[in-house]
Amino acid sequence: MDLISQLPENIGSVKAMTYWKEKNMLITAADKGKIFLWDTVSLTNVGSLNTTQASIKALEAVEGT
Repeated sequence: MDLISQLPENIGSVKAMTYWKEKNMLITAADKGKIFLWDTVSLTNVGSLNTTQASIKALEAVEGT
């Protein structure tokens, strides 16, 4: 396998990730409850969320109806 891209190092340790097919985005959960939304073509950060959770261990993208 070849590395084709990588996320920036400044987001911290990635604890969980999922693919949001409906929006074509990668969602990652990092240290201290931070959630990042990534454009899968450019791998640029298109949004982020801060939670009150100290640690997120799983993510799931639920498709719309």
